[in-house]
Amino acid sequence: MASPCATSGAGPWVEVALHEECVGRAGHATTQRADSRGHLYLLGGHNPSSGCYYNDVWRLHVPSGEWLRQPWDGPWSPRAYHTATLLERPQGQRQLWVVGGTNGHKCFDELWVLDLESETWQNVGKVSMLPLVILARLRFSLPSDTGSSCGDGAPVG
Repeated sequence: MASPCATSGAGPWVEVALHEECVGRAGHATTQRADSRGHLYLLGGHNPSSGCYYNDVWRLHVPSGEWLRQPWDGPWSPRAYHTATLLERPQGQRQLWVVGGTNGHKCFDELWVLDLESETWQNVGKVSMLPLVILARLRFSLPSDTGSSCGDGAPVG
């Protein structure tokens, strides 16, 4: 039986290979730019096989299928099941918001914001759980900081 995502060459689905340094993961967050540059961002996630959580940031140039690890990994602790949203402010300021997530032991309740022009992260602070749930459902993203390292991530347990 054919995969429901497979096409016979002329369909809308195209498989894009991951960069060899970007390990397989679940619970990552993705968001895209609302401009013609065709960028998709991938943040964090969890590798169930190794038990590692990640706080890395990757950018995919969609037209070329080329992945590039960004020089500004999240200062927040490695996590999965968080959300991320790119915001374009009226003044032209572009921000990447990261909200929530877990490392398998703790649910995070912080909002982190990356200014894409200055490439600097800011911890905006803690949010109560109700607004966090609302923000997460709106596809905003929040991370925090703790955990030991396992390659580029933190292990469970």
